[in-house]
Amino acid sequence: MNIIEIFTHSNINDVALIIRCLLDRTPIVIFGEDLNQIEEIINDLSNLIPFRNVLTFFNDFVDESDYQDLLENEEYDLQAQRTVFIGFPQTSDRIIGAFHSFKAWIIGFEQNSENSLGIDLVRDRIFLFEKQFLLVKIKNSSIETQLEGKSFPNYNLNFEKWVYQDAIKRTETSIEKMKRVISKGLKNEYFHNDDFQNIMNFSLEEKELQENIVKKEILNFYEACKRSLSILNRMNVLETMGHAVKISSRTLLATVAYKKASMHRILQFICSEWYLTFNFFINSNKQSNFSDTFESLWG
Repeated sequence: MNIIEIFTHSNINDVALIIRCLLDRTPIVIFGEDLNQIEEIINDLSNLIPFRNVLTFFNDFVDESDYQDLLENEEYDLQAQRTVFIGFPQTSDRIIGAFHSFKAWIIGFEQNSENSLGIDLVRDRIFLFEKQFLLVKIKNSSIETQLEGKSFPNYNLNFEKWVYQDAIKRTETSIEKMKRVISKGLKNEYFHNDDFQNIMNFSLEEKELQENIVKKEILNFYEACKRSLSILNRMNVLETMGHAVKISSRTLLATVAYKKASMHRILQFICSEWYLTFNFFINSNKQSNFSDTFESLWG
């Protein structure tokens, strides 16, 4: 059972929270009883963010110094591809015991295994170095999430909910069109009921299409954030040169041609992805003294 099937049987708030934490590179800790299912979910989650590099502990890197080198490189290079680090249950205890940062990790634990740490021990260890992490519990064909933390961000999950709900809606529309085309072609043909049901079964295509739409919308969001970063970074340069400039949220969203997420959400992502804060340049007024400069930049 892949992650899209599991999402289908899960609460929309749990799905949205997972997408949010994947985007913001919040540590994700998965507990389950089936080793193969845990590994499959880890792989599926890491692949939902198509613009990230995926590195597996003990295969692609072997110690914390490698991990820290990658994080340090990100801080100095805006063009460096950001990484998601994954730890399968066979190595998760070693990761928890040896590492002193868990940013961008997806780590799985086999619950009730004799050699696996319990939730309380994992929580205590992560809290030594991180303010919060997402705990994901596998419940048969669904998942439940809980944001664990010493402090809790005020998450607005409207964008993440839209990503998933829009994928469901567009998938249903596409599958219905496919069924109508097949039905029309078979209008005067006779089929045994079982054969007809098999022909009209698009369950595999439905899951693949829904996953592709989710990935596409996440990538569209990322590209819009990159365009926003490009503008805001130049505004920052102008500020250091003594030119006070501001831009309204409306103008910036129009300039980067993106309306699916709020400016506030884009700024949050820029901060978590590129370690930069640009709230100062956003003018709450409708008018912007910077709009003419970039009016046709992306046209």
